[in-house]
Amino acid sequence: MESITEMSMVIASALTSTPEGYVRDVLADLDLGELYKVDMVPAHHRETECLRIFLHFRELTENGKSLYERLRANDEAQREHREFVPVRIVHCQRKGRDLYWMVYLAKTPAERETQMARNDKTFKSYIEM
Repeated sequence: MESITEMSMVIASALTSTPEGYVRDVLADLDLGELYKVDMVPAHHRETECLRIFLHFRELTENGKSLYERLRANDEAQREHREFVPVRIVHCQRKGRDLYWMVYLAKTPAERETQMARNDKTFKSYIEM
């Protein structure tokens, strides 16, 4: 495993009522490393208001490094249109069901723009078939 010490990941969709302290408590229990910054950004998912939560870690533990490798592998699989098992962080149970957040590696604006351009080209070539 490479010597990675920092990681930024994103919770794709969380309830708008989710407090930052709750997110920090859940992640502290996972022992991923030092969570030094949390950005909670209003978003929409399936026409519902939600939060997109960006999580920034440094001084990753072995758990954090392992999670990073899994997220990175998923990111590569997604880019290559291969199947992958999404990473879910279970944050509580309600009525016997796990409630979880889907997490992904966070992308910089430049990476996001490149990915969108690539997806647009793929879509256009699919239409022209």
